[in-house]
Amino acid sequence: MTKKIYLLILLILSCGFLEDGVNISLLFDKDILLVVQWIWCVIGLMAFRNQANNNLNTSKNRKYVIWFLLIMLISTIAPFYEYNQPIGDTLISQRANYSICVLLVLLYVHPTVKDVFYAVRITGFLSVLILFYSIIDPSLF
Repeated sequence: MTKKIYLLILLILSCGFLEDGVNISLLFDKDILLVVQWIWCVIGLMAFRNQANNNLNTSKNRKYVIWFLLIMLISTIAPFYEYNQPIGDTLISQRANYSICVLLVLLYVHPTVKDVFYAVRITGFLSVLILFYSIIDPSLF
């Protein structure tokens, strides 16, 4: 699998194309798509493990992402003290926020600028197609 294809599928999963477009949301629940996105991240970690030693995947860069995740975990304390909401329930209700793990995968995969531009260009083209399709037949959305 090439980095271009991996990034394209990762962007499609993480940007929500399958959640909101063309009645495909009837086929897939948002929670199922979130789990598929996380599984795709793990697949990327396994598929590109030989490229983990690169200039982008440094401990300093990983530290920023891990700090961000820790801050998100600490944010679960406020509902616990203010509203007596269990921490487990807060973690479950904020599960989509933890998709920031995609950043760790991008540090690990180390895509080139051409790979990123290819994936962004294709997803942008898909966005425009979905926009035009939603104008032509809004009943499907």
